[in-house]
Amino acid sequence: MAKAKADRTLTETERQRIAKEILDATKGVCKEIITDGQRTLNLATKMEAEAAKNYRLSQSELDQSSAVRAEAESYKTRVLAEVDKEAKEYIDLAKSTIDKECLSLRIQVAQEAQRILGQVELIKTSVQEELETQKIYTYAARIKVSSDELLSKLRAIQSDPDYPDGSEED
Repeated sequence: MAKAKADRTLTETERQRIAKEILDATKGVCKEIITDGQRTLNLATKMEAEAAKNYRLSQSELDQSSAVRAEAESYKTRVLAEVDKEAKEYIDLAKSTIDKECLSLRIQVAQEAQRILGQVELIKTSVQEELETQKIYTYAARIKVSSDELLSKLRAIQSDPDYPDGSEED
């Protein structure tokens, strides 16, 4: 009887040690998952800030282009009042050039902004997928730990000599 009790105590101690090892391993993996997720989130935040900065720079260039255009229109109005046909042709040429440059700048700025926003979206999607994957791994680890604990408890109960095994003596 004392040996059985000592065996049960030893078995319980071993079960607790194994459960602690599993829990410690799970904690380590979870910490790594959280660290990786945080790094990825920080990178995405940095890229988002960079995209916002580029957008502000683009907006500034657009504002400057608009100011240049407004100034050209004012200049055109003054010159048309003061000069003859040659001056008008020169202004039309200048306006055309400015419009082309503005359009070219707008197209470049829009393409760059779209490219950066696309990259940010890809990173955001990747981070979300990684976080979902990590949630699944964490859930699976929890199930594994729970099932191992339940299996250990069941084995302990079944190894108990007082446990009915289904064959009763009459």
